[in-house]
Amino acid sequence: MLTNLANYLNNDFPFHMFFAVQILLAEGLFVVRMKSRLRPLKIVLPVVLCYLVLAWFHPLLGHRFARVAAIFAESLLVLCLTMDIPTTNALCIGISSYAIQNLAFKVGGLATCWMAKPRDPLFYLLSGASFVVVYAVCYLMFVRRFPENGDLKLGNWKVLFLTLVTLLTVFVRSVSLPTDISLLDRLFSILSVIMVMVLIYQCMYADEMRREKEIIESLLAREESRHQLLGKTIDSINMKCHDLRYHIDTYRRTQQLDEHAAFFDEVEQEIQRYEYTFHTGNAALDSVLSEKSLYCSANHILLTTMLDVSLLAPIEKSDIYSIFGNALDNAIQAVMAEAPENRSVNIRVSDVVGMTQIVFENFCSKPPEMHEGLPKTEKDTQYHGFGLRSIRYIIEKYDGHMSIDTKDQVFILSLLLPRPQQSA
Repeated sequence: MLTNLANYLNNDFPFHMFFAVQILLAEGLFVVRMKSRLRPLKIVLPVVLCYLVLAWFHPLLGHRFARVAAIFAESLLVLCLTMDIPTTNALCIGISSYAIQNLAFKVGGLATCWMAKPRDPLFYLLSGASFVVVYAVCYLMFVRRFPENGDLKLGNWKVLFLTLVTLLTVFVRSVSLPTDISLLDRLFSILSVIMVMVLIYQCMYADEMRREKEIIESLLAREESRHQLLGKTIDSINMKCHDLRYHIDTYRRTQQLDEHAAFFDEVEQEIQRYEYTFHTGNAALDSVLSEKSLYCSANHILLTTMLDVSLLAPIEKSDIYSIFGNALDNAIQAVMAEAPENRSVNIRVSDVVGMTQIVFENFCSKPPEMHEGLPKTEKDTQYHGFGLRSIRYIIEKYDGHMSIDTKDQVFILSLLLPRPQQSA
């Protein structure tokens, strides 16, 4: 036992303590990203201290594989105890941290493999520089793509699969290979780690896209139901307004109401405002435009349209609800922040070189900040921000294209859709 302890302190101590600290620093990259989920320091500091003490005293684990496995397992425990995240998320972050550490270690080995005298000051300088560069690059290209709230929402089986792939590709290969390996083996090991990190990101990205698609489809179904109900409500209101106007006209012809003429004129004006609806020939479009025009009228927003409705025939009714409803909601919300004289929204549907173009324009005194091709929203709720995403989702379903531009204080949302080929 004493011999093992002596060998550990003389030979293996630096490697295993460096390994423990490097893993901790790699996990720290994720903590910086997800600092809102970090537990209080009175919990974090004792846990980290215990981890380092345990990493110091592993001489009884005679095999290198066992010592590395123990330190890696303890680093996972550190994540579970110091961060308020599910265990599966901690495991995913843990294997990602180990992949980053291993990549930095292998790059450092590649940078120092030419040295005749290892473990001299230049060796440590190159190794340290390699770790700093690799950690910085991994944070910018990999860690920053993780959600800030730490909620990865990866399935248990997917996390287990990623863990097994990481252990087989990175862990087992690292502790089983000899220290004196060829340049080709080093390059292959580095590429293997990079592929594991790409696989982790792709799994996470695929799950995020799947969740986003489910949310969009749920919102689209709710929008269609709401607009159908709204269309029936508007029709009912129009019928009541028509009947009320008829009764007022009849009453005015049969009674002497000069002293109440101003009152009845005001009532008729209000009835006329609510009675006005669009009759474009497309029931879904009529429903959306009628609803939005009432809001625009009440809030001094000029809504203008130039529509070739025949071009919308190939588009499903539910998609028309969503496209025009979401686009107008965004435009109206934007102009409400402007002065009343600048509140204008324009809609155009026209033919452009054999394709259907739908354009929404609204006054915009300050260009919005863009993120991933979409305006960045200051609100942070579960469903906010999915309006333009749902429009893009629908347009891509028709093999179309969505573009956003700001020109001369006008925000322009342009949708271009191919039209079905007419059979001969």
